[in-house]
Amino acid sequence: MDPSEAREHLDLVDRILTEADRSMGVIGDVFLVWGVVGAAIDLAFQLALSGWWQWLTLALIPIAITYTVVRAIQVKNASDRLTTAGREYLNVVWVVFGLTAVAQTAGYHLFPGWSAAALWTLAAAIVTFYVGMHGNRAGMVAGFVLLASMIAASFVPAYCGWILAAGMSLGYAGFGVVAMLHDA
Repeated sequence: MDPSEAREHLDLVDRILTEADRSMGVIGDVFLVWGVVGAAIDLAFQLALSGWWQWLTLALIPIAITYTVVRAIQVKNASDRLTTAGREYLNVVWVVFGLTAVAQTAGYHLFPGWSAAALWTLAAAIVTFYVGMHGNRAGMVAGFVLLASMIAASFVPAYCGWILAAGMSLGYAGFGVVAMLHDA
């Protein structure tokens, strides 16, 4: 076997191993950014249910989207190729949050008040449970924290913003911090 043929075989083996790798490759800082943004928006609306300044917090969303896109490109460029599980995870994130954005925007009158914020909490729970179902215990805990905040908020309407913000902070941003510490 000549060196070029051996290199071809090694590349094939590497490709097979990459496809078989079930590791998720969670990007913890993206969870942190979106957890903080979600909590900030919930808090702003809780603090001022009327007034123009609450809309300034919506400027955080384009910043978070830009950060996520730039970070995803960096991650993709930093590695030769994503694992199958990594690609699947990124697809789930885009589908869940994309559909949630459409549901919230298109269903403005269907989801009045805090139910729109609860949609984002539910979307965050779906993503963290997905990660948890691939063997990440912190993802499972984060999903339960997010669902618990949604349930608790439904029983304490006067404090929905505080409770949903706590859920996003602990469940989603907290999961991001745990993922970042695990990778460090």
